[in-house]
Amino acid sequence: MTEFAKEQLAEKVAQCADALADLQNYRSVGTLDYLRANPDTYYAVCFRFISAIESLFDIGQYLLNEKGARREPARHSDTSRERGSYQRTAFKTICHDVRV
Repeated sequence: MTEFAKEQLAEKVAQCADALADLQNYRSVGTLDYLRANPDTYYAVCFRFISAIESLFDIGQYLLNEKGARREPARHSDTSRERGSYQRTAFKTICHDVRV
């Protein structure tokens, strides 16, 4: 693994640790009713979940790359469309689950 990849991996692990600390703090601060009453905190929690998930995907990508796993390159238009669709779906799902 290159030094750059090691630095990126360490950064992503640190981002996950920060997200976990923030989410544990939010959990101790309030309940589901609290999140419903405070939309700013609610959206901050959703954002932290999504950023942690993205960091975990990046970590997986670094580790797979280190093992030599490759996939066929996709066209840029396809990947950006898929990623945007995934992010919207993930955000809506997480936000819906918290509201229910």
